[in-house]
Amino acid sequence: MFSSLTEEREVVGSAELTMTCASCAETSLTDVFRFKTVDKWLGIVPVWVTQETVAKCPNCDATVRSATRLDELLELLPHQVGDRFHVRVGFVEKFLVVAAWALIITGPVSFILFLISAFCVPKASAGWRKSIKIGLIASAAFLPIVFAIALVADLVAWLVR
Repeated sequence: MFSSLTEEREVVGSAELTMTCASCAETSLTDVFRFKTVDKWLGIVPVWVTQETVAKCPNCDATVRSATRLDELLELLPHQVGDRFHVRVGFVEKFLVVAAWALIITGPVSFILFLISAFCVPKASAGWRKSIKIGLIASAAFLPIVFAIALVADLVAWLVR
C-alpha cells in the first residue's frame, strides 16, 4: 500500500536584514523569511516539522538558508549573519559526487562524474567543492599509478626470470 505525504508551508516571520551573502560576499539589505514546513501523512497526521530561514541576495539572486531564528539573526552584525547562511546543495549534485568517489577505482568514469559535478555544485558550497577537487586529482592520478605499479611488477618478474 502506498502512503501519501503532503507538505504544508507557511511564513511564520519576516524581517528586513543587512547581511553578507554566502554566495557573492556582497553586503546588502534584503528581506528574510522564516518558513515552517509540516509534512503530513494522508494530509492529516504530522510526520515531520521543519523550520528554516530563507533569504534571497538582491545582487546575485542566490537563495541562502539557515536554521537560525530571526530574532537571533537581528542581533548579529552583517558579516556574522552571512556566516549563518549557506547555499543548499541538491540531492542530484550530492549523488554525483558520492557516486564518483564510489567509482574512483574506474579512473575515467569517476573523472567524468567529478567533472560533471564540478559544473553542477554551487561555488559557495566549499566542502563539496573541495571534495570534487580532491576527487579530480585522485581519479586523474589513479590510472597512471596503477600502470606504473603494473610496469614495476612486470619489470621485477622479468628480472627474476
